[in-house]
Amino acid sequence: YDDDEGNTCHYNPRRYECEYTFNMEIVVDHPYFSRIQFPLNDDPVYLEFSGEDFDPEGSPEYAEYLDQADEIMELLAGDEDACGDQEEYDGEEREEEVFKDEHGNPIQVVTCPWCGSRTKVTYNGRCENCDGDLDI
Repeated sequence: YDDDEGNTCHYNPRRYECEYTFNMEIVVDHPYFSRIQFPLNDDPVYLEFSGEDFDPEGSPEYAEYLDQADEIMELLAGDEDACGDQEEYDGEEREEEVFKDEHGNPIQVVTCPWCGSRTKVTYNGRCENCDGDLDI
C-alpha cells in the first residue's frame, strides 16, 4: 500500500493474496490422442491471508475443487466407493448378448478385452469404443 507521502509500505503483519486455478490432465494410451486437459473451475479461487499460518485447504471453495479432483481420480481408477456398484474390469470375458437391428439381423454385444467396455461388434470385428481387435 502507499502511505500519505506516496511511499510504498508493507503491511505488518504481512498480507498475501493467492490465486488458484484447478486443472485436470488425464494421460491415456490411445492411438488418436494421448491426453485430455480441462479446468475444474471457471474463475480462479482468490484467498487472502496474513502472517505465516496459511492453510488453503481450510477454504471451503479450495477444498471443494480438491474433492472434485479426488472424485475424478477415484472414478478413473475404478474405485467402488466413488460411484456405487462400479466394478474394476478384471479382464474376464462376460456373457455375450445378442440384439437385433431394424432388419432383424443379430448384433453381437461383447466386453472388449482392451478397454473393458460393453460394445457392439463392428463389421470388421473391432470395438466401437477403442477400435481394439475383438478376435471374433
